[in-house]
Amino acid sequence: MASAVGAPAPPAEPALPPGPTPRPIAVARFVLQPTRFLEDCRRRYGSLFTLRLSAERTVVITDDVEIVKQVFTGDPQLLRAGEGNVVLRPLLGARSVLTLDGPEHLRQRRLLLPPFHGERMRYYREAMTEVAE
Repeated sequence: MASAVGAPAPPAEPALPPGPTPRPIAVARFVLQPTRFLEDCRRRYGSLFTLRLSAERTVVITDDVEIVKQVFTGDPQLLRAGEGNVVLRPLLGARSVLTLDGPEHLRQRRLLLPPFHGERMRYYREAMTEVAE
């Protein structure tokens, strides 16, 4: 639809990577067989694909390490993970580091950091490997 003369054009929708359709079937597969479904998407669409879970919830999934680094080191004013994770609040709570943004997210994150350094992480690695095996 064209905008009126002199009126600013509406912002363009960001181009998203391809992903599975139709949505109801994709959502059903995601809920019933998440691992197999995501592996199938990876084979079909590559390491970056879009899932349209509902009219209000679209997610882009990747296993590309460089893209993940860009997201985790990106501008926290633009990449607001807490807003994106609002659906997790009933499970994790409103004070979870995964459901917060801004200064409160940073405060909670700093409280969690000490157990995730140095020798302690090597212990976690060994423990997780042992449990997985």
